[in-house]
Amino acid sequence: MGISCIKHNPREYEQRNKPRSANGKKPNHLQTQAPSLSPLFFHPYTKGSQIKMDSSHHCAGRKSGFCNGITFTNRPVLIQEKVRLKITKTEESWQGGMRLGCTIFDPSLMHPDALPKFVCPDLEEAHGFWVSALPQQCIQEGSVISFWVNSQGHFLYSVNEGREYLLMKGLLVSWPLWVIIDVYGTTQEVQLLDPSMTCVSQNKSAPQPSLPVRVNKPQTSSSCTSTSCTPPPKDTSGSSSSVPKVSSTTPPQGPASVDEECIVCCSCRVDSVLYRCGHMCVCYSCGQKLLSKNSKCPICRQPIKEIIKTYRS
Repeated sequence: MGISCIKHNPREYEQRNKPRSANGKKPNHLQTQAPSLSPLFFHPYTKGSQIKMDSSHHCAGRKSGFCNGITFTNRPVLIQEKVRLKITKTEESWQGGMRLGCTIFDPSLMHPDALPKFVCPDLEEAHGFWVSALPQQCIQEGSVISFWVNSQGHFLYSVNEGREYLLMKGLLVSWPLWVIIDVYGTTQEVQLLDPSMTCVSQNKSAPQPSLPVRVNKPQTSSSCTSTSCTPPPKDTSGSSSSVPKVSSTTPPQGPASVDEECIVCCSCRVDSVLYRCGHMCVCYSCGQKLLSKNSKCPICRQPIKEIIKTYRS
């Protein structure tokens, strides 16, 4: 999909709308602490085809399926502005969970009907987009996810006001940033809390990530890879699915992984080790494709140096 949902060419959009201050320099939008900041809620018009909202546009949920749940905020967020999002409903028969991110593009300039089914992988290489999946253990009904962007362009989050974690790096804080929330997979409904602005102290040093974090390439998007965001299969048997859940905290898998299906094609058996991380999660053919595209491990997102094929005795 790329960014075909944008009504204008993104490069032309930037040139025409590049903001300038009185001295001709580009101001930092996120550092402008406007005293009369308007309330924050979901954009009422630019949303995925399965999204339904309440009249206040503070609650958004999927009507059916596991995808087409992309939403945006109605305005850009400020630097250190904490957005609090409560997971009000989950659906455990799906796999994968909510994705968070930001974009420099005003959702009002997007065609709702042209939005992709998923932010990952559809917006993976789209200029001006940054998206990442939350760890699966964060996706619990009733949990409150707080997140914000700091002046270094780090996207930080916490769960139930606990420890702070680093989710993404490399956001362009010199541009307005609208929040992207993909109500995906096990996450079925969310609610924006405290619409009035709250800010996080800027005196805190950025926390060290407890999970592997993607460092975004300059002016590119998404910390998700196309393989880590494969649409999840629905469990219709009542037992766990044969396709493993993808989690950035999943440890390297042991020899039992050869009895599982490749998480990329979901058809061939796992028969390869990704070097250097040691994960066994793909077949040899898909592993070679990942290596040729300089992709990262779909589980831990570490660089892939070599594909080692394994053989059963």
